[in-house]
Amino acid sequence: SKQAADGTWGPYQTEAHAFGLLGLCLQTLATCGHGARHPAIVAGQRVLDRELAGPLHVMEWYGGHGSIITYSAATVLLFYEALHGDPRPTASAPLRPLPARVRRHIEALTAWLLRSRNASGWRYPYTNTEGRTDLSNMVYALMGLHAAARLGQEIGDNAWLRAARQVLALQSPDG
Repeated sequence: SKQAADGTWGPYQTEAHAFGLLGLCLQTLATCGHGARHPAIVAGQRVLDRELAGPLHVMEWYGGHGSIITYSAATVLLFYEALHGDPRPTASAPLRPLPARVRRHIEALTAWLLRSRNASGWRYPYTNTEGRTDLSNMVYALMGLHAAARLGQEIGDNAWLRAARQVLALQSPDG
């Protein structure tokens, strides 16, 4: 593993990517069966605890602590789902309770994703909320929101309907 002593993935993880790479690496480990007590996941969660301790704000290119972009929020939500989610919750086997700090992180990341969208969808945020939507940002945002919903976070029907309208509005006439 190229994981650094501080819990990040060393030179591969830069401020420009906030903690998105960390989310991807942790999601991969959790998906491969490593649990919450695995040393790499414990170290990575310490980074998340530090980064998600305060208010989240839109990244202003190289933003620093608390800065976030759509990909980062989504990959962390996907990690939490891989680590804590039951792929098939039912009435007889509902979701397991989440640790309080994880629940707070999920709530903060979900709220950030919902408020970071502009009138036409998600895009590279930085500080400009106008401009063309980026479909890859939209897909990641929706995957993150879907993961949060599967972990019990309320998203609201309006968010899904609005996203569907935004995607359809971007479809070219030839399909």
